[in-house]
Amino acid sequence: MKIMKFKPELEYKLIKFNNAKKKFITKFPIMKNVKSEKDLKKLKITEIGRYSLALIQTGEAFVKILNKIYGKDELKKMIITDGNGGLGGLSIHLAGKCKFLNIIELNPHHAVLINHNLNVYGFNKKKYKIY
Repeated sequence: MKIMKFKPELEYKLIKFNNAKKKFITKFPIMKNVKSEKDLKKLKITEIGRYSLALIQTGEAFVKILNKIYGKDELKKMIITDGNGGLGGLSIHLAGKCKFLNIIELNPHHAVLINHNLNVYGFNKKKYKIY
């Protein structure tokens, strides 16, 4: 494992898909409106965001645990809060599985990107709110 020193971004820079293809593919699931490399290119990620975005397997495992504990039908009735909005990694997995999703993100720039990424996936804006 390589340990990298954290360097906060003073200016938020979007990463182009071509420069971080592997990061996009391991972080954003192929589902809903995102079905190809062309669709992945529409998503937005920042340099700082690439370190905090959940892996696809994390989102899938989280939903699997919720389904096991509560069941799919009960999960569909729940209001869930994603307290670590980031760039929307876990939110993408949760948005279509629950009644309503609250997304908390302290960074206003990333809140805009979460909204963009959820829109690319085609999630109904009435089913989530970003704080």
